[in-house]
Amino acid sequence: MTDPAITSGPEIDPGASFYLAGTWRVDPSLNLLTGPDGEQRVPDKFMQVLVYLSRNPGLVTRQDLMEAVWPDSVVVDEALTRAVSELRKLLGDEPREPRFIETIPKKGYRLLAAVTAVPAETIETVVGAPSVRRNHPWFRGLFAAVTLLIVVAGVAWIALRDDVAPRGPAEPLALTSLPGVEMHPALAPAGDRLAFVWEGEGGGAPGVFVTVVGEPGELRLAGGEDPAAVFVYPAWSHDSRHVAYCRTRGEPVGVFAVPANGGRERQLMGELFDQVPLMPDYSPDGTFLVFSAPTSADGLWGLHRLSLESGVRELLTRPDQPGHYDIRPRHSPDGRRIACIRSRSDGLTVALVPAAGGEVTMLDVGDRRIEDLAWTDDGERLVLTADDGLWEIDGGGGPLRLLSAGGLLGGLTTARDQRLLAYTEARGEWNVWEVSREPGASLRRLIASSRLDMRPAQSPDGRQVAFVSMRGGRLELWLADADGGNARSVPDVPGGEPDDPAWSPDGSRLAFTATAAGRLAICVLDVARGSVQVLTPPDRSEARPAWSPDGQWLYFCRRHEGVLQIWRRPSGGGDAELVTRGGGFRARVSADTETVYFMRALPDTSGLWQVDAVSGEEGLVCALAGEVLVDFGLGTDGPVLCTATAAASETYRIWQWRPSTGGRDLVGELTSRRPPRLDVHPTSGRILCDRTERLESDLVGLRNY
Repeated sequence: MTDPAITSGPEIDPGASFYLAGTWRVDPSLNLLTGPDGEQRVPDKFMQVLVYLSRNPGLVTRQDLMEAVWPDSVVVDEALTRAVSELRKLLGDEPREPRFIETIPKKGYRLLAAVTAVPAETIETVVGAPSVRRNHPWFRGLFAAVTLLIVVAGVAWIALRDDVAPRGPAEPLALTSLPGVEMHPALAPAGDRLAFVWEGEGGGAPGVFVTVVGEPGELRLAGGEDPAAVFVYPAWSHDSRHVAYCRTRGEPVGVFAVPANGGRERQLMGELFDQVPLMPDYSPDGTFLVFSAPTSADGLWGLHRLSLESGVRELLTRPDQPGHYDIRPRHSPDGRRIACIRSRSDGLTVALVPAAGGEVTMLDVGDRRIEDLAWTDDGERLVLTADDGLWEIDGGGGPLRLLSAGGLLGGLTTARDQRLLAYTEARGEWNVWEVSREPGASLRRLIASSRLDMRPAQSPDGRQVAFVSMRGGRLELWLADADGGNARSVPDVPGGEPDDPAWSPDGSRLAFTATAAGRLAICVLDVARGSVQVLTPPDRSEARPAWSPDGQWLYFCRRHEGVLQIWRRPSGGGDAELVTRGGGFRARVSADTETVYFMRALPDTSGLWQVDAVSGEEGLVCALAGEVLVDFGLGTDGPVLCTATAAASETYRIWQWRPSTGGRDLVGELTSRRPPRLDVHPTSGRILCDRTERLESDLVGLRNY
């Protein structure tokens, strides 16, 4: 296709800035839109779609756009549909009455807005000026209410703070590209070297390695002799001469240090209350090592400080409620404060404590799941990896600022002496499988693609399966036939990335968890009409919907007095009622609506529980000694359980629970790199699950973030 002059203005270089309709400024080189509400960062592919439309007045076919924007990639058409949909949202455009982008049915798109060039004298001023970062809801976390899951994540954009002098453009770095899983990155204070744990290809035993940033090759510091040994959480000493790490399996276990150029290891700490201390961090002056470990035999984990000179250990924090613990301590560069992740029964938050101990203060990070944290080089701010991207927050609190959008990111580290960070970028293969109930049960892959497919939910008539997929470039609701064929996306579902789809008993509606106003919310989709109703009030956060068999109620989990509980509200909307008192999540309602089954996660209450829907009496259905209940479903024969053991963390067993006898029968066994999610059809008993077949990760960096 030729390149005619841009509508209503002179011909413009493809990378040059321009105006849309006189109200929106487009800066392709910065992936930036500036409009009435300020600046908004745009993913690169979205910007390329907009620029191509602006360069080609009139009808632009879908094929032309796909070839121009994704010339060397094999992607599905939904990637383009998603790009146009998100551009419309950014521009405040309406598909039915478009002012910017018009859809030409079965052909392509046409840009309606006038395009004019930005005068050359204004460009330098705008590009050189610091920008105002705004948070966006598109990539809000799908996984805030689930066990650790990893999805594809990548570097998207960096915006400069309005109170910090520009440091130049952020520079993405590919730090490792080894086969298998690389995790737990740790940058040396100078930022010249990177320590990390490498699992190895094919799920081999991890070891601790170090590499020079920007140069190929790596040096093994620990591991290799014992294939059963497990190493985690390397940390550099203040002078970069040693690397500490934890050995959690093998002989002996504990916290060790080894010379950074290789040599003999030295044990710093053994077990504490029969547990291996984790996540060590050196103080900037090298006098102390802070780590997370049990505070007593009651199972609570807090922060401890070990004097490297005297060997004296002090307790810095002690959470006072079951299920609360402090992890991932990080010293500020001046050594005065320690930041950590505080896990509570209602979620994760960031806590700050003086380095010598004292009053703990909390930073508000919303309901997102925090994976890791680190201080910036100036000690003024903290950088966080979470389920919805890379964030920054002032050390004294305040609003979060988005640095890079993406899915759930992994371990995070920053350099002390330069503006450099590194984190884990993961990818994998996640598909939907059917579990046979026949003797010698086997698995059959039902729904699969090169992208993530997960969270299956069978329709009541058994003809459709709803699931969550990234086939279109982001997490969306999809539908497929019962045999897995005829997969199609559910278009224009608002509210961010969906999770936990659940069919109404008559099959006309789908409830799901999504993001609304920065919080998790229960939404209901009218499948035929495509309309969505948000049931969760704007000041609450709710997840994991489940219908009562009569369709009158929607059950879900929500925080109450600091504990995650089961609630319910009328399925058409209304006030919520508290169902459980002792904690719970993942509700399922019996066919007679009299019993609500649910899960509890605390160590002393793990297992399947039930509550009488009328009396409110709660009781343990089945205890799982030596096992962890990962998920469950409910069929006509009773609950179906998915369990795991510590001895085989990637092996899961599926059981049919027999309420009449209190026993259980083994249905099948599967392996998965991450905990599977079950769906059991309420009448046929057909079992579906999602399964992680492959998991890989690399370490990536950002300079001048």
